[in-house]
Amino acid sequence: MTILYFIIALSLLVLVHEFGHFIMAKRAGIRVDEFSIGFGPRLFGFKRGETDYRLCLIPLGGYVKVLGQDPDDEGADDPRSFSQKGIIPRFKILIAGPLMNVLLSLLLMPAVFFIGRDIPRYFTETPVLLGVQQEVVSQQALKQGDQILAVNGKKVTTWEEVFLILVAQKNATLTLQRGSEIFEHQLERSSEEDFFGIEPSLFYGGPVMVEEILPDSPAKEAGLQQKDKIQALNESPLQGSADFTSKVHRSQGGEVKLTIERNGEILEKTLAPRFNPEVQRWLIGIQVSQTENPPMVLQRYDVKTSLQKGFAENIRLLTLVTSMLKKLVTLEASYKNLGGPIAIAKTSAMAAKSGLSEFLYFLAFLSLQLGILNLLPIPVLDGGHLAFLGLEAVRGKPLPKRTRFVLQQIGFAFLLALMIAATVNDLKKLFG
Repeated sequence: MTILYFIIALSLLVLVHEFGHFIMAKRAGIRVDEFSIGFGPRLFGFKRGETDYRLCLIPLGGYVKVLGQDPDDEGADDPRSFSQKGIIPRFKILIAGPLMNVLLSLLLMPAVFFIGRDIPRYFTETPVLLGVQQEVVSQQALKQGDQILAVNGKKVTTWEEVFLILVAQKNATLTLQRGSEIFEHQLERSSEEDFFGIEPSLFYGGPVMVEEILPDSPAKEAGLQQKDKIQALNESPLQGSADFTSKVHRSQGGEVKLTIERNGEILEKTLAPRFNPEVQRWLIGIQVSQTENPPMVLQRYDVKTSLQKGFAENIRLLTLVTSMLKKLVTLEASYKNLGGPIAIAKTSAMAAKSGLSEFLYFLAFLSLQLGILNLLPIPVLDGGHLAFLGLEAVRGKPLPKRTRFVLQQIGFAFLLALMIAATVNDLKKLFG
């Protein structure tokens, strides 16, 4: 089923992307010879008019073949060829694919909120502190049971409203109530932990389960195994995955003692976290999941609110994607963070099993990423063709054939290297 969900997700995104190119080419009066989902041998299809609509064997993309897309192609002199059209029509054709992916995300995301998503029940509850992580909160003025009345002067009645304000803030002013006393507290986001220390998620969860162990990591060397249940660190009971990663990081490389349950037996493992410069954190090389989660509720919204939340979520994800791209380009992040087709397949299957709204959320996010990545000025991508078009507008004529060929080969090699690296990352995670 994992492969099936992967094919459905990728085929839909490619269909939407290529339809953007197709419809704008048709509107410009350009002859479209092929509209293909997938690459390689043709499995089946049909021909309508002058266009062959086909499904091919390898479902890892698609293409629209138009007459005279390259100025040196056969038929490039035909009045209905791509090369004979002006800068503006060709720009519209090239930009239409990525824009269709962005549009799909804008359409799907509101549907996610309208159908409803399972969210922690505390999102809908009065924002009363379940606890305070004193190692993160700089002052010890906050206590369990304090109620948040306002954040930065804006009244809040639920934890969801609190998070919507805090998500983009590095510091905030809380107005709180303790009994009959109302007071303010300056809250700062920990630069090391990336949270404020009052989030309810920090106080749910209990022990954590080991899901994956990286090779050549402290955890691997100490003998940890998948499905080990880590109950405590340095004899301090855990309160979920956020609490666990926070305690590991705060060790600053000093030895930590893990209390583990394995097949009903209690074991202890001692190991020293290592500093990972890519993420600027002390880690032991495992991925964990929570064994206990907060109660969940299905949260639905009306049409107007769904549209607002869908748009806001797209903006948040757009910021996330562009930030990650910037870090990759500036080498702040490593290629080891990339995921390939195996990761996409696993994620699509997990999303589908979680329900329709989660699958639609995954599709929306993936479509947004596809749209943004295709706008990068890399030859063979739409963004690369747009860059060629811009140079043509400046020069008054296309780039020489030899120059285009060399740049496209470089672009293809670069993308192939990225795909191989991402697939290798997937295989390492899959097989350890």
